[in-house]
Amino acid sequence: MKTRRYVFLVSGGGGNLRLLAKFLAFGLLKGELVGVLADRPCPALSWAQEKGIFAQQMSYRQSQPEELRRYLAQLQADLIITNIHKIIDAQTLAQFSEAHWLNLHYSILPAFAGLIGLAPLEAAQKQHLPFFGATAHLVEEQLDAGPILAQGIFATAWQKKTKKAHIEQTFRAGGLALWAALAQLEGQELAEQPAAIQWENGQRICLHPSPKIPEQLQQETFWQNI
Repeated sequence: MKTRRYVFLVSGGGGNLRLLAKFLAFGLLKGELVGVLADRPCPALSWAQEKGIFAQQMSYRQSQPEELRRYLAQLQADLIITNIHKIIDAQTLAQFSEAHWLNLHYSILPAFAGLIGLAPLEAAQKQHLPFFGATAHLVEEQLDAGPILAQGIFATAWQKKTKKAHIEQTFRAGGLALWAALAQLEGQELAEQPAAIQWENGQRICLHPSPKIPEQLQQETFWQNI
């Protein structure tokens, strides 16, 4: 069976990139992280370079996609996770249509589609939404509109918990959604019912749809030092 070749497109700190590397290192997903491409200098790119992973800054724009296409072809990517703050042009998606393109968005889509960074969380707080979370979905030409593969959802507590606590819980919801989406794409069987995790720190997240959640992800220690 062909080894799945992951390529991560990044713009920021690289938390989800490091999480993917940990999923692979713990055997929670099968495959190899073969490349990290960034549209700007960023900590994620530096981390990949330190780890000896192929890492390259590129000058991607929708009107100038040639460099991205050249690297994707060179890396023979068959699963591309994009967290860059740009829409991938339709022709590039079509050229690499045999690969799965995946995006992780910090909101319960379709709410707050198009917002990036902390903006969805801040918008949810302004509206006093009782739930928040993250969505892993396939990428289409229209921003944040592709088929949803998994969502991690938690109950908010705007008056009781700090903004930092909400950010940390959003990151875990996103990490779980990312794992569940990638596990689905490699053919792991879905559980019939939504799953829920509550860690020692009291954080609780519901994940759906999802294969059975591995024991490692239910341990508080797994999420430390990422």
